[in-house]
Order: sequence, then C-alpha cells, then structure tokens
Amino acid sequence: SSECRICSDYHTRQDATCRSCPGFGSVSGTCTHRGICDDDVDARQRQAAKNISGFGRAGATGSGQCTCNAPFTGVACEEGECPPGQRLHRNAEVS
Repeated sequence: SSECRICSDYHTRQDATCRSCPGFGSVSGTCTHRGICDDDVDARQRQAAKNISGFGRAGATGSGQCTCNAPFTGVACEEGECPPGQRLHRNAEVS
C-alpha cells in the first residue's frame, strides 16, 4: 500500500519489495561492518541535499550495494584482511 512504500534502514526497494542490504541481520552484520550500504535512507538524504521534495525524495531508492573500506572487497565486504601490524576497526567511516 502507499502507506508502506518506504523501506527502513539497511533496506532498498526493488520490484515493490524491501530487500535487505548484504549481511543485514547476520552475525557478521551489514556489509560485515567493513563498509556502508547504499540503502533507501541514503538515497532520500541525497535527494534532500539537492532540495528535491515530494515523491522525488520519498520514492528515492538506493542500490542496495556495499561500498567497502579498503582493503576489503566482496558483495558484503567479506573478503580481505588488514595489513600486518594493523587490526580491524569496526564501523569506521568510508572515505
């Protein structure tokens, strides 16, 4: 229904269904806590920054894909390791 057309955090609307970002709800976490997911919330914030209102903002959808912090890769940023002498810092911001 029109009242339920907006997906919550870490979800993106695809084919009229809210789909989870990679890793959401798993033990390892969304994007394995090694990146950020382009969800619908991010898409609406980008539209707001452009001063777009109405359905252009409310109907904005994210890609549902992770942007991984280097040196991590993969669909959910599950691949890669920290360089020798460094350790993983969870929830770091993507630069």
